[in-house]
Amino acid sequence: MSWRSEAICGTSLVKTTTIAKREIAYTELEDILKHTKHDIKAKIAGLRTQLGREIAKTNSWKSGQATSEKYKSTWAFYDKLQFLLPVTQAGKSKDNLSQDQELLIDTQDEFDQESLSSASPTCTEILEATPRISEKYVSEKLATFDKRLRMIAEKRISDILFEIEMNSHNTMSQVQAPVPQGHSAGTYMSLLRD
Repeated sequence: MSWRSEAICGTSLVKTTTIAKREIAYTELEDILKHTKHDIKAKIAGLRTQLGREIAKTNSWKSGQATSEKYKSTWAFYDKLQFLLPVTQAGKSKDNLSQDQELLIDTQDEFDQESLSSASPTCTEILEATPRISEKYVSEKLATFDKRLRMIAEKRISDILFEIEMNSHNTMSQVQAPVPQGHSAGTYMSLLRD
């Protein structure tokens, strides 16, 4: 005997599905009301929408509002459609984010450990953070500037680093003429001002 047999589950029977039951109900309403299914579905959708609006109005409170001033619906069908309240309110959903997040963190940690162990010792030495005196000096000096000057200084430093990187790429692709030695501090400062 198969688990999918109609005798056991009966899922393929027309009378057991929710969709089939709904269609049977629409057909019966169509016969009673003498309107098309489309009109009936549209009317039901409109009633549910209006009920949702009325529920939202009755549940909303203004700051400092007295209980006697709370909104009371005057809509004719509000009291008659109260049986739909449990359906209109969303149920509590199951949260699985924390489990997925822990799994992702564990997987990432394993990947990091594998990649770090497979890296050459020189790569790991380069990646280790070694504070340099010049970095400390620059960061302390930038901290003394006001916001505007700090932003200008950071921009100029970024531009200088970009030019150096571009020059290093150019030297790899072509032979450059040697840069004249003996630049004074004044020319260096003029580069910073530009």
